[in-house]
Amino acid sequence: MLGVIVNTVAVFLGTGIGVLARKGIPDRLTERIIQAMALFVLYVGISGALGGKNAIVVLISLAIGTLVGELLDLDKWLKRFGDFAEKKISRGKKTGEEGVSFAEAFVTISLIQCVGAYTLLGALQAGLKGDNSILYSKAGLDGVSGIVLAASLGPGTLLGGASIFVVTGTFVLLAQLVEPLLSEAVIADMVCVGSLIIIGQALNMLKVTELKIMNFVPAMFLPIGFVPLYDWVTSLV
Repeated sequence: MLGVIVNTVAVFLGTGIGVLARKGIPDRLTERIIQAMALFVLYVGISGALGGKNAIVVLISLAIGTLVGELLDLDKWLKRFGDFAEKKISRGKKTGEEGVSFAEAFVTISLIQCVGAYTLLGALQAGLKGDNSILYSKAGLDGVSGIVLAASLGPGTLLGGASIFVVTGTFVLLAQLVEPLLSEAVIADMVCVGSLIIIGQALNMLKVTELKIMNFVPAMFLPIGFVPLYDWVTSLV
């Protein structure tokens, strides 16, 4: 859970700095910071993708997982949930100089920093392999993005750290529970698929693509079934 704690503290620090420096961060600098973060996310994705054990399993997982995600349209449901939560919590009340309510800011940063392939992959790495490296890198990203988001949205972002702790911590604990059931090859291919999805996320941040990232997420879990199936089929040949 050390990675979760570091990630949580980074968000609290970043949003705190952002709230204090709301008027001092120009839009041009914000854009450049986001681009720099995107390049780092791209690096993390490429590094993780190189650790896959079986290219065929990764390919099939991506193809079928994306098909499932697209049929369910997870991206659409995530956006609907965000809109619903924002309306219910904010109740249309606008406060602050930027016209963004406290609750609105909290919902926004929670969705941005807690939901997605990066969170899932970091939690899987930490829970399954005891490797906090992705959560540490996510902590850096969330800290910097927290400054930018807090500067734009206001004090409501200060509670983003609580969301990080609850959501990411839950994923880590769940991963630890299922770890005895997973082989090294399964874990490696799950991380590989998740890393490829992260590359897509980086390309979206750079505005190169407009991928519906959440629709790819089911693919991360399919190696759990496909690796044993592939091993069984190849053993028959």
